[in-house]
Amino acid sequence: MPTMEGHLSKKSGMVWRDRWFKVTPDAFLYYTNKGDAEPRGQLPFTSTSTVSEHTRKSHGFQVVTNSVALVVAAPSEADRKDWMDAIHDAITALTTGTVGHNTGYYRVKVGQHDFELPQKYKVGRNDMVGHGAFGAVCKAKVIEDGTETDEVVAIKKIVNVWGNTEDGKRIVREVRLLQNLHHPNIVNVLDALPPPTPHEFEDAYIVFEYMDTDLHRVIFSRQKLTIDHVQYFIYQLLLALRYIHSRGVTLTLTLTLTLTLTLTLKRKA
Repeated sequence: MPTMEGHLSKKSGMVWRDRWFKVTPDAFLYYTNKGDAEPRGQLPFTSTSTVSEHTRKSHGFQVVTNSVALVVAAPSEADRKDWMDAIHDAITALTTGTVGHNTGYYRVKVGQHDFELPQKYKVGRNDMVGHGAFGAVCKAKVIEDGTETDEVVAIKKIVNVWGNTEDGKRIVREVRLLQNLHHPNIVNVLDALPPPTPHEFEDAYIVFEYMDTDLHRVIFSRQKLTIDHVQYFIYQLLLALRYIHSRGVTLTLTLTLTLTLTLTLKRKA
């Protein structure tokens, strides 16, 4: 939901054009007309974004993210102050790791997906790994004692986890199962993130061991696969399957597909 919206003049080359603007918790958006469904453009907020006065235009100000500037002008000095305060508050919330009224979390847009994560994981806008019907996966650096480490993990966002009760229960069962499976050919579940608002949340976040690639990409890559490759992949699948059966787990088709896509591909040196 926007924290502020209204008309502003936007600088486009040497011309100023009237546009409808919105300030949201993670971006400064503008539309050709009020009521348009899709924004004409946007400038995402990051913890390093800035907002400052633009002295060459009456009541002007500019927002800068990663050296990209959006220059606008408000109808009055009071309006300029209100807009700049709203933008400053949004940027401050990202800087302090605040989502809504909760500290310790921050919101970042990765590709077309919004992630709400604790500060112990650092994610950039270009860290998308993949996405599908149930959500998206990004990679993240682990932060310890305020310092970025070399450890990389994969964070899976499952959207609208309680939209279907049976799907929600199935996801919980699979995560609990994977947390108790430890095998070289099965990806490790490292963490299940608590939501920033425990009594009001729709999405779930699961942290996995990060894999450089997956079986799908290997099969469809330009690298020609030999019979030895195929036999080795199947051998790894069978090793994982034998281990799962040894733990007394009976696989459904859905779980089989999940595990197959997250199997570690270990290559012999």
